[in-house]
Amino acid sequence: MAEPARKLTMTTTAFLDWVAQHGAEGVCYDLIHGEIVAQAASRAAHGRVKAAAWSAFAAAIRGAGLRCEAFVETLAVEIAEGNTFEPDVLVECGPPLAADARLSENPVIVVEVLSPSTERRDETTKYVGYLKQRGIPHYLVIDPDNRLAIHHRRVSETEISTRIVTVGELHFDPPGLTIAVADLFAVSPSAG
Repeated sequence: MAEPARKLTMTTTAFLDWVAQHGAEGVCYDLIHGEIVAQAASRAAHGRVKAAAWSAFAAAIRGAGLRCEAFVETLAVEIAEGNTFEPDVLVECGPPLAADARLSENPVIVVEVLSPSTERRDETTKYVGYLKQRGIPHYLVIDPDNRLAIHHRRVSETEISTRIVTVGELHFDPPGLTIAVADLFAVSPSAG
């Protein structure tokens, strides 16, 4: 697990300002209990799956004609003051965000791609955080090493359904998207 980049107690706004001013290019950061935590550098497999997931969601949004947009490592999601995560891929629905937006206003699907350094945090801290947010109906965890997807879906205010798949389709309603599991892994090493 990555160690905190700096031991600070800060707000979400201060965190976003810090990342904009001091964050290293290509490094993602989370704010956990007021402390900045840098994620270890990604492996090629991780980057390929992030790109494939973004591409799959962007294509599904276009195909469905929805008023949504897919982002890759762009927007942060505030869970509570002092806890803000930067998901690998995010689907934002609703009115278009301002060009300088740093924080998601209507996250509908958050996606984390597992890596050895983030696996525990993605399956514990982020799982609890994302699913505490009643406005986030879907948390998708993608395991590139085992080529599987874990789809956590809010069924009701108090119930979460989990589906682990390696083939077939995933349905995200809302907003009304269907993604083939194979598309999450569609970028091959030969595709570059």
